[in-house]
Amino acid sequence: MSELNLKRIAAAKPGQSNAYMENTPDGDLSLKCHRKVNKRLKVRCFGDVYTRMAPDRPSPTITTKCPSISNGRFGHYDVKQMRGISLREAAILQSFPEGYTFYPENLLHPIAAMIGNAVPPKLASFFSSYLVKSVA
Repeated sequence: MSELNLKRIAAAKPGQSNAYMENTPDGDLSLKCHRKVNKRLKVRCFGDVYTRMAPDRPSPTITTKCPSISNGRFGHYDVKQMRGISLREAAILQSFPEGYTFYPENLLHPIAAMIGNAVPPKLASFFSSYLVKSVA
């Protein structure tokens, strides 16, 4: 993570919007393009980027960009951990078994795409069971 993103995630509080970025010990850390849009529209936009998950609420939708804090509320909820969620954590949130192996094992983006584009396995199992019962 870049030095600037480390400052952003360090200032983020779990479950809150990125409004914090305007007033941090390091100054305004919000993106210039976001400030411009917010000013033009007179409303705060992109409130989930550079934020942390809430430990006591459901996770955000896991997307193909889940390894990056700049693409949604994917910062780890533990304020002692200056990082986004791992691919394994994203997979577990999607209900993949802990030992599930994604291939190719050493490539971040293809695995993130598989996790983010997946129908959660437990949801697929529920609906397939329901469908079988409804046609039987």
